[in-house]
Amino acid sequence: MSTQRFPAKDIAASDSRDGEQITASKVYTSNPLDITTSSSFSGLSNVLRIIGGFSVVASMSLFLLQGWDAGNDINRYYLLLSQTLLLGLGGFALSYLMKENKGARVFLGLGLLSVSANITTLGALMYSFMPWDGGLAQYPSVAQWSVNDSLSIGLALCSAIAILLPATLFGFKVMARQSAKPLTIVYLLSNAMLLIPVRDVSFSAALAAGMVFFTLAFSVKQCAKDNGLRTAEGKFSRLVLFVPSIILLVRSTWLYQANEVLYSAMGLIVFMALRVLALQMSSPSTARRLVELAALPVAISTAIPAASLFDNLLVANIALPVFALIASALFVEVALRASFTKDKSSILVSASLMLSFSFLGNLLMDNGILAGLSTCFVGLIVVMMGHWISQRFIVALGITTSLLGLVNVLYGLLENVDFLNWTSLAILGALAIIIGSVVERHGLVIRQRIKESLKRVKTIAIEDFKAEANQ
Repeated sequence: MSTQRFPAKDIAASDSRDGEQITASKVYTSNPLDITTSSSFSGLSNVLRIIGGFSVVASMSLFLLQGWDAGNDINRYYLLLSQTLLLGLGGFALSYLMKENKGARVFLGLGLLSVSANITTLGALMYSFMPWDGGLAQYPSVAQWSVNDSLSIGLALCSAIAILLPATLFGFKVMARQSAKPLTIVYLLSNAMLLIPVRDVSFSAALAAGMVFFTLAFSVKQCAKDNGLRTAEGKFSRLVLFVPSIILLVRSTWLYQANEVLYSAMGLIVFMALRVLALQMSSPSTARRLVELAALPVAISTAIPAASLFDNLLVANIALPVFALIASALFVEVALRASFTKDKSSILVSASLMLSFSFLGNLLMDNGILAGLSTCFVGLIVVMMGHWISQRFIVALGITTSLLGLVNVLYGLLENVDFLNWTSLAILGALAIIIGSVVERHGLVIRQRIKESLKRVKTIAIEDFKAEANQ
């Protein structure tokens, strides 16, 4: 039985990857094993690259783990440091010798992550030798690294600089060439914070929050300059910058007793991350809307430990007002950047309700003059928010809140101030003179503003609000 063969057909296909023009030829025969395409080779190479990458990393890890228990902690540190060196050399060999950038990126990406692991270990060694906070009474054994002399610390630090600095710079040059230098500076600066020999949870939380805000600001600014940071490699480079902050938070949460400062910082970091993520997404879209709405419960979760912290620091009972102020401020921040007008109005309504009812509740528990003044002031803020979103009942709620606060202040004055005392009479007389001067000079303007505000409140209608929301 003869095998019938069809004429070979050459089909040109262009592949723009790496700027090269590749011509693939398909030869159709009766044997299916003779069919070869560029896509099949590409898929096979990707599978082999993944398997090979895992195998190499596993082999290096097994090599480093052999004899892990032998020697002291400083020798174990050098073994860990050598892993970064091997990853960098592997990436260099693939990139410059074999001209294979995809495999090189795998090695160099792992090398960038290992930089933070090395510096974290070096920070533990430094803390064992010179703790600035006096040292922990019971340091967790799982994270125990110790060194006995300054010479060993100095050599370890010099070795880290000699290996980690070029490894970081080379890694970012492959991942995001145009922004390699600023990325290297920010990454190493963030990692340097891990070397500070302080383990106080409040200090670590504040430091991590500052690092995250700085990194977020840098990432947004640098991304606007370099479009290469929007690629897959660029996104990885930006995400790597947050690894030191994550390590700092995880170390504080896992190894030490967490407190309100840590919880507040973690909540604020998650909130800011969601806000930046939302701004990077297309507007308007369902995905961005979900991310924006997800920031609201995070805002509440952030405000609760922050309010508890302030309540513990101060004598006065201000937990409820502080919670309302922090949560409402975060709500307003979300509303200002909301992609849908309806969501913006709903979020501001929620913030207004939270402010009014929280301060009124605090007024019931503490009917002092200061509580009344703060309630009166917050009521004015709610009035302005009601005008802003054209909601009549929010305006009415704000006016009611201010009036109740004012009544509480007047009641406190009548109860605590002796109007027959010459000091009280002098103060009241001076206030009357000042108010009279203000009314004389700005009375017409004040009256006109009040008329305009009342007129706007009267014309507010739900139908107008719905029409605005649908635009």
